[in-house]
Amino acid sequence: MGVPHEHEPLAVPDAARFADQMIGLVSHDLRNPLSTIEMGTQLLARGELGARERRVLSHIASANGRAQRLVADLLDLALVRFGHGLAVAPAPVPLHTLVAECVESLARTHTDALLEHDRLGEGVCHADAGRLVQLVGNLVANAVAYGAPGRPVIVASIVEPDAFRVAVHNEGPPIAPERMPGLFEPAMARSTTPSGRTVGLGLFIVRQIALAHGGDVQARSDASGTTFTVSFRRDTEA
Repeated sequence: MGVPHEHEPLAVPDAARFADQMIGLVSHDLRNPLSTIEMGTQLLARGELGARERRVLSHIASANGRAQRLVADLLDLALVRFGHGLAVAPAPVPLHTLVAECVESLARTHTDALLEHDRLGEGVCHADAGRLVQLVGNLVANAVAYGAPGRPVIVASIVEPDAFRVAVHNEGPPIAPERMPGLFEPAMARSTTPSGRTVGLGLFIVRQIALAHGGDVQARSDASGTTFTVSFRRDTEA
C-alpha cells in the first residue's frame, strides 16, 4: 500500500481547481489508449519489416513514450496541487539492475541520444521501483532536451553504506545562475529547448519523488556540463 508524503495544499482559485480536476481526469483517461499504442508498436516490431517501417515504428514508440511521461507528470501534479502528495511503496530494489533496464528502455525511446550507465558500489536499496523508473526517465528526458547534441548523457547509480544516489549528467551550456532557484518549480508554460518545445514538469516531479522517499535532489551546472543528483537513505521507509 502506498504511503503518501505530506504536503500543504496549494491555494488554488475555484476556476483553477476545476482545471486541475479536468487535467487529472483527462490524463487518467489517456493512459489506456497510450498503452494500446505501445502494445501495438511492440507487436508490429516482431514482424518482418523493412528499414523504413522500422524507422516509422521507432518514431511512434518515441512519441508515445514522451506522451506517457507527460500524462504521468500531469497526474502527479494534480495530486500535489490538491495536497495529497505522491504515494510511494518502498521495497527492496536492485538499484544497478533497475537503472540499467531504464537506460536500455530509454535508449529505444530517445533514438538520437547516446546514453551511458555508470555504477558504483553494491547492495540492495529500499525504494519504490516504479517511482525510480519515472525519476530516471524525467532526468534523462531533461538531459537530452537541454544537452549538447551528439554528446553522451551519463546515468550513474551509486550505492553507499547508508545512502544511494541516482545522477544524470549532460554536456552543454551551463544553466544561467538566475534560473537555478526555480528549477524544481512546476512550469506549465511551454518552453523552447535545443531539441524542441517542452512542458516543464519533469524536474518538479523528480523533486516530489525524492521528497516522498525522504530524500532530496541537487543540481550543479558549470562549463563541464549539468548534473542532477538525487539522494536517498538506503533504508528509506517514507
